[in-house]
Amino acid sequence: MKINKIIIFLTILVFSTINLFSQNKISLKDAIKIVLEKNYDIKIAKSEFEISKNNFSIGNAGFLPSLDLTGKFNNANLNVSQEYLDGRKVERDGAKSSNFDGNIGLNWTIFDGMKMFVKHDKLKDLEKIGELRLKSKIENTIKDISVLYYSGITNKKQLNIISENLVISRNRYDFVKNKFDVGTASKFELLQANVDLNSDISDSIDKKNVFENSLVEIKRFLNLDFNTDIELDDEIAVDSDININEEVNKYKNNIDIKITKESITLNKYDIDAIKSDYFPKISLYSNYSYNKQNTEAGFLSSSLSNGFNYGINFSMNLFDGLNTSLNLQNAEVNNQISEYMLQNLSDIVKSAIISTCNTFLKYKNLIAFENENLQSARENMDLALESLNVGLISPVEFRESQRQLANAQLRLLMAELNAKTSEIELKRLTGSIFNN
Repeated sequence: MKINKIIIFLTILVFSTINLFSQNKISLKDAIKIVLEKNYDIKIAKSEFEISKNNFSIGNAGFLPSLDLTGKFNNANLNVSQEYLDGRKVERDGAKSSNFDGNIGLNWTIFDGMKMFVKHDKLKDLEKIGELRLKSKIENTIKDISVLYYSGITNKKQLNIISENLVISRNRYDFVKNKFDVGTASKFELLQANVDLNSDISDSIDKKNVFENSLVEIKRFLNLDFNTDIELDDEIAVDSDININEEVNKYKNNIDIKITKESITLNKYDIDAIKSDYFPKISLYSNYSYNKQNTEAGFLSSSLSNGFNYGINFSMNLFDGLNTSLNLQNAEVNNQISEYMLQNLSDIVKSAIISTCNTFLKYKNLIAFENENLQSARENMDLALESLNVGLISPVEFRESQRQLANAQLRLLMAELNAKTSEIELKRLTGSIFNN
């Protein structure tokens, strides 16, 4: 993706997020828009990219001449005592003198062994690296806010499950209390129902705190006022069209690999720059100078000189103790090291893609399994409720069915969250998270 498209996209976000703050409900798409427009890390990355863009110029590469203007004006008030060879003497107190000296000089390197061309190409690639680093920051930011958002949804759903479980426990307590009041339930059953109810109340309070803290973290990441009320969407949709072989083949789209490839190119420019030291350096120069002096004592009462001078400079290093050869050898070794690092990074990324795919498929299969298990747990809970009402099972047995239902719901939620976070990481590894 070209960087101008990224800049245009980020600019559009500034206007598209204006109305989001007046809305309580924030979708993940809304959250991404806000974070890309307000997050400080994104702003820093954009500013750093602007620097790399500014540095890419023919002047910075050394193609343009330099023009310097200097000037000096000096006044003096001196006591003068002079004795000449012919016997004359000059005695003067408070002799005034003035001197003005001005110079404008032009220097222009017209050949430096092609180093300026190498530097120009290097600055262009540094701009590309700046673009890639900005995109890397965007990808990681999208990943982070996505994981935070889906974790918040999971915490919200867990709170709902515990709240529903709390309602069942309250109903069970009321049911046992009524039976105890009419003498058909024991004190033990009442106390047990009360203990279970208090346990569920405690879990509800704890999970409510976890959920509220997750909202605080989301607000911090979005750079929103902490007093802003936000509501999250409830859906966690998992991508079902992920194939390991197809994903591994996308490893070259990984942003870190792209940055490493560009860094190798920079190393090659360093080699070319060192090779340029074997060639002569040629530059042109021209100066215009102006000098005027006035004095009330001395050999001359006034002096004026001005004019142009110009010429050409030529220099060539004939021997530098083999340092250029040494620098060239080291640069070539560093380039080989970078090639090894790229190969190693490619293997690391491939391995990470495969592992993440396996993790995703594991939790995807668990989602299907836990859905079936949840259905069984719901049916079991319905039967347990009917049996409890007619006295076929004990409250302890009912509590076990209640616990199994809650655990089945929570396991399904965690499977969905883990599958989604694996999917997000997979898309980041394959360079497709920005497009998605």
